Amino acid sequence: DMPPPANPLFAVFAAGIDQFSVQKFANNLALATQKQFTELHVSIQSTGGTVCDGLFLYSLLRSSPISVTAYNMGSVQSIATIAFLGAARRVVSKHGLFMVHRTTFSPQNASGGMLKELTGVADMEDERTEAILREHIILKNRDWRDMKENAFWFTAEEALESGIATSIGDFSPAKGAELWSFTI
Repeated sequence: DMPPPANPLFAVFAAGIDQFSVQKFANNLALATQKQFTELHVSIQSTGGTVCDGLFLYSLLRSSPISVTAYNMGSVQSIATIAFLGAARRVVSKHGLFMVHRTTFSPQNASGGMLKELTGVADMEDERTEAILREHIILKNRDWRDMKENAFWFTAEEALESGIATSIGDFSPAKGAELWSFTI
């Protein structure tokens, strides 16, 4: 038996990662599967967002019933980089950038007890995100311990060498292809 012909869907996700945007993404992915699309090609542009929502998006991309290729055509930062790693194929434009860092939070209006709790939560989030990073990427000329104090930026070439990206290329839907926004 021949596999069914490819039926790709092209989409753009340009937003912060939060409960609302991830819910929209999940709803659109569900709709894409119902409409018999066999591939999702999604261009991601994001400065990051909340860790729990980014981890959900990572897991959703990994477990998608249709093939997912993620594209970075500009900048994918913070927890968005973790989400990006959920796609089996990961393409970055030659001018694309990635950034990862440890969990941050705003201590504004927090009591001493709340600060201790937030520190513990940040440590747990760091363990989860670092485990995913270590599963997917190899640091060259950098040490994991340095990420405790610094953000790591990756050019397209560095992203390819480290394993964040699987190839360098462009998001280029064919003329007449269906293009969805996964954020509105």
